[in-house]
Amino acid sequence: MLHLLDDALEAYLRGEVPLQGNDVDVVFARPDKEWGAAVIRPTINLFLWDIRRNTGAQESGMEWMEVGGKRMRRAPQPRVDCRYMVTAWAGDPRDEHQLLGAVLGALMRFSEMPERYLVGPLGETRPLPTINVPRFDGSHNADFWTAISGEMRPAVDLVISATFDAAVLAEAGPPVTSFTLGTRRTDDPASREERAGASAPADPAAATSTPVE
Repeated sequence: MLHLLDDALEAYLRGEVPLQGNDVDVVFARPDKEWGAAVIRPTINLFLWDIRRNTGAQESGMEWMEVGGKRMRRAPQPRVDCRYMVTAWAGDPRDEHQLLGAVLGALMRFSEMPERYLVGPLGETRPLPTINVPRFDGSHNADFWTAISGEMRPAVDLVISATFDAAVLAEAGPPVTSFTLGTRRTDDPASREERAGASAPADPAAATSTPVE
């Protein structure tokens, strides 16, 4: 599913910024010094550096769905937070700032990824991926850039929360569409015998009683 999320992000930026394919590259490489030195075209880098399960969106119980004409049940699908560091590379700092600002504006335009940019299972699951530019929490500092062997530069912190189809499907029985309700008289001897069980005498006259003194 991660590669589908990458495809959706690139399609989203190319459609919403917009970014023309022959003018700006979109890559998902580690932006270290070696990679940066080799960049020769305006580039947007979306570096996926953290993946965590979103426990705040956790659900319980079972959900029902139709698969291949069969009614299926499964546990709710998990939500996963994918965190990207978004940087712009264009040689001149002012060109980089302009490009990064346009990307930032596009990322803050919607809180949910438009369905037209989603392909395959990513577009079939609900809820759709959400787009969030969170508040600063200290993750983008000099230590971070040192850890990836890169040079510190402006970056946008981006979190995409997506539903991952990781649950195992289990075939369920057909849904109940009707039921039959019957009645029986309580003074029917046959009915009393059924309720009493096998130890009840077949002939009521054969029953004995013990007097209470």
